[in-house]
Amino acid sequence: MLQDAAGTDCCGTQQILNILMPIISIIIVLIALAALLGVSALMVNKGKICGESARKLVHVGMGLICLTFPWLFQKSFPVLALAGIAVVSILLMRLTKLRSSLGASLFSVKRISVGELIFPIAVAWLFSLNLANDKNSAIYYTIPLLLLTLADTVGAIAGTKFGKQIYVTASGRKSVEGSLAFLVTAFLCTFLPLLIFTDYELHHLSFIALTVALFITAVEGISGMGMDNLLIPIGSYFLLDYYTGMSTQSLWIRVVCMVFLMLLLLWTRHKHSLNGGAVLTAVILCFVSFMLGGPYCLSACLLIFTRHLLAIQKIPVEQKHKHSIDTILAISVPAITWLTLGENSIITENMSRTFFILSLAITIALLHAGTHKFLTQSSSITASCLLKSSGMSAIVTGLCYPLLPTSSFAFIFIATVVFSAVLAGIFYRLRSSGVPTLNDWITLCILTGISTTILFYSHAYYYSSV
Repeated sequence: MLQDAAGTDCCGTQQILNILMPIISIIIVLIALAALLGVSALMVNKGKICGESARKLVHVGMGLICLTFPWLFQKSFPVLALAGIAVVSILLMRLTKLRSSLGASLFSVKRISVGELIFPIAVAWLFSLNLANDKNSAIYYTIPLLLLTLADTVGAIAGTKFGKQIYVTASGRKSVEGSLAFLVTAFLCTFLPLLIFTDYELHHLSFIALTVALFITAVEGISGMGMDNLLIPIGSYFLLDYYTGMSTQSLWIRVVCMVFLMLLLLWTRHKHSLNGGAVLTAVILCFVSFMLGGPYCLSACLLIFTRHLLAIQKIPVEQKHKHSIDTILAISVPAITWLTLGENSIITENMSRTFFILSLAITIALLHAGTHKFLTQSSSITASCLLKSSGMSAIVTGLCYPLLPTSSFAFIFIATVVFSAVLAGIFYRLRSSGVPTLNDWITLCILTGISTTILFYSHAYYYSSV
């Protein structure tokens, strides 16, 4: 009886502790965050530090506090609750008189950013993803958070103090020096935890760290308005989860591919019209196409780029203009969608690769027609332009030959070339006559997406009836 009573008391005490400990941990974290905001705001208001420095101080402080979560919390609910409290508190500071007092460290900078709102959401998402993962290792949480906390901060400081080689993105101006500092810090933030807490061989974890660092540096370069607070931790989490199960040879191929793509676009920087953000986005597109689709998909991307280099040579100096990230997104969204369908096993792997290539085959025809209108300023397309557009499409479509049976390829080849000619004429009519606008790129994206969908179902009907 006494033993049963003692056992019952122990169980009751343990249940109370299980309830109280997360609450106590939440209170401790909230006190630490409030102190961080209070001290940094006081320093700003007294002129000790500038608004940007205070913002980075809070960024690093929040990151270091959040690094303790795997040891403070065993379930995701307390972290989700903390994220909710943080978002509500930040909104109150942003919208009330607290903006100039307690919120001085966050809102004294003039640039537009939602990073302070995204940060707690990203941390909660990252924590929940790691908790749900079968591996459930702290490194899958700590490395992405270190990348966000340290690499992002070091890159920003280096860019501000030493940045001289400037490149333009859709979100503003960034520097090569800042990106290099981000790359080195990202490598160390990935390499050192893997070295200390895993038993991977040195060369293997070096390739993991380098691949993650290169990819995340490109992601950081194209993100703006605080979106890097989401893209960096979540993107690096999935990369780590994906890469840690790969062989050293597979990782080596990925490193070589990423470096090759970056060097190619940098080497041709005086020959193409892509700004810095578009270059980094193009690197990510080509890298993803190679990783998910293989060499034929990468070849299709490189054919698009080759066509761009040739087209630029025909444009007079006074008419040349820069292409931004919207150009690359318009080209890549329909194509990458097909690869995604293959990764999720909605369609077969070969079909996903085929329609990725066909998407770019149609796109290259539309791009040629658009360039022709820009140069000639003519209201009607010529037979020669249609012939060249469909000819370029045929070259890209030819990459599908190893992926399909002969009879199926013949149908796809003829249908795509015909579609390309028709769509080139339609896009020519719809495109504005001057420098391409966002509406032009949206039109190109929609035409490509609709046409490849029609081709897919036409091919499925044809192939099932043969």
